[in-house]
Amino acid sequence: MVNTIALMDAYSNNSGNASTPAHQTNANQPDDQSDEHPADPPWTPTSINGVVDGDIFFDILAEGQRGPLFASMSRINVESYGDHLIHFFYMRVGREMVRVEIPLWIAEDSDLVDLVHSLVYDQCMRGQGYPVALARAHEQAVVRSADRRAFWRMVEGSLVRAEVSTTSSSKQENKEYSKI
Repeated sequence: MVNTIALMDAYSNNSGNASTPAHQTNANQPDDQSDEHPADPPWTPTSINGVVDGDIFFDILAEGQRGPLFASMSRINVESYGDHLIHFFYMRVGREMVRVEIPLWIAEDSDLVDLVHSLVYDQCMRGQGYPVALARAHEQAVVRSADRRAFWRMVEGSLVRAEVSTTSSSKQENKEYSKI
């Protein structure tokens, strides 16, 4: 149950990514051609550069249906996540296309992928399009200032390791100083 809740946190709707499947690896190679898991989607990776993910999958997937599994090829995922390498699938929920992320150890077990798919879809139906468990978690989430500072130190550390500038915007710095 703990894993399921953690997996549901990796849910996003109206994905604006232009990275699937052109910049991702299709990790789903099913033996059958079932309607629930299309193995040969009607697109080619080179034909979709710049197209938003939801645009690709919306007309392909029926309500509640999920697309194939993809492995995220983001640098941090590939270099740092090991056995927890992020995989994901898209699922149609009403008028929205949602992205559900799962770790490698789930992606490798088709029964667990099916379970996550059905649990997330059930939660979306109960929450009128948004998972109830996430809605409740967001309502009850409290981030203490010590936790917020620790989080930003981790983000800044990651940015420094990636050789990305860690300077804040003037707007953000003004917000920080106004809290003092």
